[in-house]
Amino acid sequence: MSIKINKENYEYYREVFRIICYHQWKDNPVFFQKDTDPIAVLDNWQKTSSSLARKGLQSGLNDILLSITYCSSQVMTDINADLEMHNLPKVTQLLKTVDKTIEKVLRFKKIKNEGQYYIIKELLDDTSSELTDQDKQTLSTCLMMYEEAQQPPTIP
Repeated sequence: MSIKINKENYEYYREVFRIICYHQWKDNPVFFQKDTDPIAVLDNWQKTSSSLARKGLQSGLNDILLSITYCSSQVMTDINADLEMHNLPKVTQLLKTVDKTIEKVLRFKKIKNEGQYYIIKELLDDTSSELTDQDKQTLSTCLMMYEEAQQPPTIP
């Protein structure tokens, strides 16, 4: 299961996302300019459409959790300390959710929702992932089947 963002938990996971973004990119100020700051983008979306902001946060959070494994141990320590200070779950707890999604898709050989789709897509785009060739093939097939199911039917 991917992390599900709804009206009730939006602010909670927005704070998780903010903390991870800050620590992951704090040495690259380009990410924190008005047009590229992920939190500023979310805030602008929230003004326009809370539904869009929730979808964006869900996608962004799942993506950042997949990429977080490449952070240095110091950055991970800093992220966890900041999360703990704000009474938020540690990275390992958040990553378990992503791992469960991958296991679930492999077990059922089907992507059931958009959250799962983005996690699997990001994972397959990561050329350094430690998936077996068989798992990559299974996930690729699931991804293709999901994408085809999302296409509007063609009229003959």
